[in-house]
Amino acid sequence: MNNIKYTIWMLIVLVAGLAACQDEDDNLKDITFNDRSILEFNMDGQIGPAVIETIGEDSGRVLISVPNNVDITNMVPELALSYKATSSPESGEQVNFGNEDSTLVYSVTSASGKVRNWSVKLREVNIEIEGTWKIDEFMLYYLIAPTEPWGWSGTKNVTDYLSGASFEIDNLFTFDFEKGTREGNLRGTFTHSKGVDDQYGNFVKEDQTIPAPPANDWSELFRKLPIDNGVWEHNLTTNTVQFNQAGASVDFEVSFEDDGNTLVLTYVNNDWGVNAIWEGNPKNPLLELSHTERFWYKFSRVEE
Repeated sequence: MNNIKYTIWMLIVLVAGLAACQDEDDNLKDITFNDRSILEFNMDGQIGPAVIETIGEDSGRVLISVPNNVDITNMVPELALSYKATSSPESGEQVNFGNEDSTLVYSVTSASGKVRNWSVKLREVNIEIEGTWKIDEFMLYYLIAPTEPWGWSGTKNVTDYLSGASFEIDNLFTFDFEKGTREGNLRGTFTHSKGVDDQYGNFVKEDQTIPAPPANDWSELFRKLPIDNGVWEHNLTTNTVQFNQAGASVDFEVSFEDDGNTLVLTYVNNDWGVNAIWEGNPKNPLLELSHTERFWYKFSRVEE
């Protein structure tokens, strides 16, 4: 008996729901839909979200950022429009932005027949980090007791402390670009190759006599630039690049010099001073080495 009552109750609820939907549809028939907006505009490889701006009743503009190596003559945008609005060109239709201004006009028509013309412009972004780079310099900055009057700081070559780091000089680092992301980043793969000496740098201090973590091997601090292959992502907002390899990641600050022909990757040591070595006299190089606040690689672009 209870099952029969439950079934009857569910049928009543279903019929009532269908009637409500029908009433809603009937009510919508009396509404005039004048909205003719572009709500979203997306394309493969697009860097970040579209910037969409309505300009009065009859016009609007959309700015799209794309890598400078994409074929803008063969794009297939996907659009989200106002309720019951249509566009020309249509969403999913192949279009050609290969004109002088890299601009096309999309006409969006509301359900009531009103039209707004949207100027859609592509902004091509130079993938400055893309290419092969040779390591020319490997430098560090140490900072000792900055709050004390006797504290000091300085900039030196990492090789002044760790001779094996010299093998890192002349190595090649290649950034291959794959795509932009909707978050506004650039993404691709990297290859870190050995130079003519056929070695990666090592960070063992052979003459270290003072016992301290990590004994005489400083790889935990200085082997941040990954070797072999992996994935990179360049955040254009923070100007940092993250390297991902085998589930581990590391961030470097990015800067360019010499009209983009010099790349500088800087690692900031957030554990500065944690493993500081204070034994020995103040001129002990381990004192400076263990107070490394940041270090950086300077690369020159390899012309292909």
